[in-house]
Amino acid sequence: MKNFFAFIGAIVFIAALVLVGIYLYNKYAKTAVGEFEIVYAYEKMVESSSIDNKQMYVKKYKGKSPENIVIPEKAKDQNGTERMVKGIRARAFANNKNLKTIEIPSGIIYFEGYIFKGCDNLETIILKTDDIIKYSSFDTAFEGVDLAKVTFIVESEDVKETLLRNYPQANIQIR
Repeated sequence: MKNFFAFIGAIVFIAALVLVGIYLYNKYAKTAVGEFEIVYAYEKMVESSSIDNKQMYVKKYKGKSPENIVIPEKAKDQNGTERMVKGIRARAFANNKNLKTIEIPSGIIYFEGYIFKGCDNLETIILKTDDIIKYSSFDTAFEGVDLAKVTFIVESEDVKETLLRNYPQANIQIR
């Protein structure tokens, strides 16, 4: 019986260590840039993503809902190392009723779903990338947005074509 309790105690101790490790990983794998919560790509973004673990993505906008938002191109991790922001997580800007214009920097090439769902006053999305954005990235990225009211401003014909494949009704201008 004594061995049984020792075994159970060891299991509980190991489980506690694992939980503390998970807590610390989640706590310290995040950083803030202004009013953005930026997270490492290895925080279970999407397994098929081409984003490596040295890059970061926008998880959530935590600001006071201004009309214009510019997403940062880079963010510093908890060690102070500057890393590229490469993606935007699902619902990162959802339900921001004041948002009218958002500028997405050139490094961002991956978009999860429903990023702007509920952003009823969104008028302009500026995509500063001239890279060919992953086609699948746009599958549901702009779902929940009235695209008849939104103008996309893009840098290249390739990005325009990628957008039009998923959103043929989109109003797209090349800069």
